[in-house]
Amino acid sequence: MRMSWQARQTIGVGPAAARTGVPMLLASLLMLASPARAEGVLVVGITKDVARDGFVIGYSVNKATLAEARDRAMNSCRNARVDNADAAKKACKVVAEFRDKCVAIADDPKNGTTGFGWAVAASRAEAINQALDMCRKASSSARAAFCRPAHASCDGTAQ
Repeated sequence: MRMSWQARQTIGVGPAAARTGVPMLLASLLMLASPARAEGVLVVGITKDVARDGFVIGYSVNKATLAEARDRAMNSCRNARVDNADAAKKACKVVAEFRDKCVAIADDPKNGTTGFGWAVAASRAEAINQALDMCRKASSSARAAFCRPAHASCDGTAQ
């Protein structure tokens, strides 16, 4: 799987990659504010046709205000450096707002698959397990076992 590190927390895949697999573009770990600043937001951009339109995910953790976290996550989603995913970028919407929780992304890295998932939970382990479960459900039965954690990050005091 090829990873690209950017200045925002953004994950996405363009339609060509969605047709040939789900290599995700991961972003750099930013959001290094103090634990007292613990507002987080998860934004997902997805259409009904992932193979054609791809998908993008942006999130923000440890922000001073919910508005700041929302703006950062939305900007990360809409400005993801993913080719041919304009429809997915236009579909970005907030799917979770949280404090003192963890966010996780999971995918199936094999070409020709489209399994992916995301979750927000009280702990890193729980978020990863939920994201993996979502990925497995989105995958074919033959590929469900290949879903693996792609990224996880915690907000505030969550671990």
